[in-house]
Amino acid sequence: MRKKSVIIAAVIMLALTGCSGSKNEVETTTETTNVTTEAAEDDGLYGNMTMVDDEGNVRMDVYDLKSVEAKVDPNAGYIVSIVFTDEGSKKFADVTTELIGKQLSIVVDGKVISNPTIQAAIVDGEAQITGLNSFEEAQNIVTKIKGDKNHPAKFDYATTSIDTEPESTETEATESRTEATTEQAVEHREDAIGISEKNISDIDGTFSRNDVRNDVTNSWKVSTIAEDVSMEDYAFSYYNRYHPQENVVEAVINFTRNTSTCMVLQGDYIDICIYDYVDGEEYDAKQMFTGTLLKEYKVYIDNGDIIEVQ
Repeated sequence: MRKKSVIIAAVIMLALTGCSGSKNEVETTTETTNVTTEAAEDDGLYGNMTMVDDEGNVRMDVYDLKSVEAKVDPNAGYIVSIVFTDEGSKKFADVTTELIGKQLSIVVDGKVISNPTIQAAIVDGEAQITGLNSFEEAQNIVTKIKGDKNHPAKFDYATTSIDTEPESTETEATESRTEATTEQAVEHREDAIGISEKNISDIDGTFSRNDVRNDVTNSWKVSTIAEDVSMEDYAFSYYNRYHPQENVVEAVINFTRNTSTCMVLQGDYIDICIYDYVDGEEYDAKQMFTGTLLKEYKVYIDNGDIIEVQ
């Protein structure tokens, strides 16, 4: 018997590795035939994951979850499977019953990864995040939710609870929203020359992120554009949209500027190197980034700060 579903518009992030961030749908479903990798031993969930209503009230957190797992479903593709604890299942049923027709955002490490509008009460204690681009993307979400048991997340519900009336005042909602997000706020760095805050969706067309011939690492992706833009201004949005793993080289060939940009996730920042374009380099990893280095920047993934390296 198929469960009632809830459709979620999910914003999934992206990242990039060393050269010297779509909307998805979330739905709940029961009987599916899953093809999965072997699940790692589960010793608890400790990540900074909350579920927040559209008034900013924290309604559930990671400790309401029993397990999360990246899977491959023959019908839904790459998914994150979520199972709630017994108590969490009851809470989730109550919350989704109350919020029918309203949003319940999933927030991981201070970033909203999905904004579901609840269509029906969900009483089965299970959910799936679907519409992901790769198994690695699904696993990255799982890793963040699992967190570090040596540094477990702590949550202060303050004036919010599962019984909070939906008609909270605007002031109360603002205070709750602040409690849910301010601990993630990061002050801008003194040496920042700007903020990477332009939306990658504003660039005409979509990024194809094709494989690159002669890439012996199998971790390079290349896209081509014809827009007069600086990729450091869009790198933060690019990261949040595509969210690749570390050691993935993201190349963007700009035929208007005749540049070749290399973006690589290096821990807490994206390293961005901009080169003179070499004819045909988008087709061959051996030629890529062999032009003259023009500029290098760091874009921090905590707040989009742009730091000029050279």
